[in-house]
Amino acid sequence: HAVTSLRGSTAVKAESSFSTYQYSALAVSATTGAASDGFVGTKKPTARKTVACKFSPEAQVGVTEPLGFFDPAGFCKDEASFKDLRAKELKHGRLAMMGALGMLTQSLVQLP
Repeated sequence: HAVTSLRGSTAVKAESSFSTYQYSALAVSATTGAASDGFVGTKKPTARKTVACKFSPEAQVGVTEPLGFFDPAGFCKDEASFKDLRAKELKHGRLAMMGALGMLTQSLVQLP
């Protein structure tokens, strides 16, 4: 059986030095070895060290002079509450702008 792989290459006869038994033995040992890798030499999970980031609301975007960071009631105790309150402030600001636009539209457009 002659096989040519690329144009311009010479014909090569495909021969096998492994028998079917050797291939099956190799496949069984590879499968058994891969399955046993999960059991042999496994390490116990170690506790991860947590790195606490220092959250500073004074360093966030939107803090400007002359007031700086303004939270007199102390609602922003951590980063999660700060982000939650900031999202709510944006949402309420957008709704207020839409309300003002609606009032302006009502004064300019009169329906019969």
